[in-house]
Amino acid sequence: MKNMIFFVLTFLTASQQPVTAQACHCDKYITLKETFVDGKKLSALPGDTICIKAGQRRSLKLFNFRGTSQAPIILINQGGLVEIGDPSWHFGLVIDQSEHFVLTGTGDACYDYGIRINQTKKGATGLALGASDFDVNHIEVANTGFAGIMAKIDPNCNPDSWQENFVMENIRIHHNYIHHTGGEGIYVGYTKSERKLDCNGQSMVIKPHNIENIQIFDNNITHTGWDGIQVSRATKNCEIYNNQVAYYGEKNENWQKAGIVIGGETTGRLYNNLIRTGTGSGIQLFGSGENLVYNNMILYAGEDGIFCKSVQEGHNKSFGYAIVNNTIVVPGGYGLKVNSLPKKANSFCNNWIVQSNKQFIASTDALHASHNYFSTIIPQIVLKTFFLLPAPRCFLNLADKGTDISEFRIFTDYFGKPRSKGNACDIGAQEF
Repeated sequence: MKNMIFFVLTFLTASQQPVTAQACHCDKYITLKETFVDGKKLSALPGDTICIKAGQRRSLKLFNFRGTSQAPIILINQGGLVEIGDPSWHFGLVIDQSEHFVLTGTGDACYDYGIRINQTKKGATGLALGASDFDVNHIEVANTGFAGIMAKIDPNCNPDSWQENFVMENIRIHHNYIHHTGGEGIYVGYTKSERKLDCNGQSMVIKPHNIENIQIFDNNITHTGWDGIQVSRATKNCEIYNNQVAYYGEKNENWQKAGIVIGGETTGRLYNNLIRTGTGSGIQLFGSGENLVYNNMILYAGEDGIFCKSVQEGHNKSFGYAIVNNTIVVPGGYGLKVNSLPKKANSFCNNWIVQSNKQFIASTDALHASHNYFSTIIPQIVLKTFFLLPAPRCFLNLADKGTDISEFRIFTDYFGKPRSKGNACDIGAQEF
């Protein structure tokens, strides 16, 4: 039954976004012989389309590609599939010291993912982005020694990496296929609050850069050694939505095995994700407040469906965590487990938890919980919920039984149908 449910949901979600190949007008080329490419030496200008020649190469490092917000530089495959990778090499594709660019694998209609990064050595990332203002789409990353896609600059002795001097912003990572990674599928942001370094004999404590205006959506992530998606230090306008994450945390390492992790200092919206079958929690929340988690379907998490542990006060936030209208099916632990919450209003409402062990909620903190539905009945609920059989509006009294969520400006359900079609919002990730 698990596989059947996942197949139906995968088909419904994946079929919504057809691939459209871009016209391959090329202003400049990156040939198969080139491994390190300097955008300045290539004379790459804002608005240029830089075509990466198809074929197999061990690695590729690009730097100094600087477009503008009105005229980004386009980096695109040309003439077929660009294949990058070597199991003995310490990186796949790296883009550094660049801004306002689009990396896309839409250059050939024969390939959904026209750039494939396949295999790096142990500890090596597939696609590493030390840049800002970029869009990465239609890339396949597989068999990496560490993360599939990583976007961050670790604090170092160069002042350009310091929090007060650099913000990574305007990021879009979408429509990528990431699988069989040694570490995270997508890894964004430095996880710790500071880093102690010796810089020219001087002991320094350096704070990592923040991230603003980031969207991670419509990615298919499966078979990750560690977390499916991890985002830290996204302090403004973070959205993570419409992703499919399955078979996550396969190495079963403590604190490295969740479906999606919202790390420290992160705020924003996490919604409409399908998270299925992993060794750890479906979602882990360590955010800074104003974290809105809704319309997610979490199936067969190895531990808790959603786990919360905030060490932040949530200063200047209107609320802490709002966890609403999620469907959580048979987690290995609790449906929701709370160790600590931001010191602001926190709510858990309109959620549907199906739990055969009757372990629904565990909370050691003040939590406003209301209008949730808990059940131990699994087969009929699962079948009707995921459209293998019709789901009448009166089914299980979930229709029109939720509390008002208008303050959160949630207008649609997991499938894009309008919320509150009847007298009130339904319970769970979908409107019946």
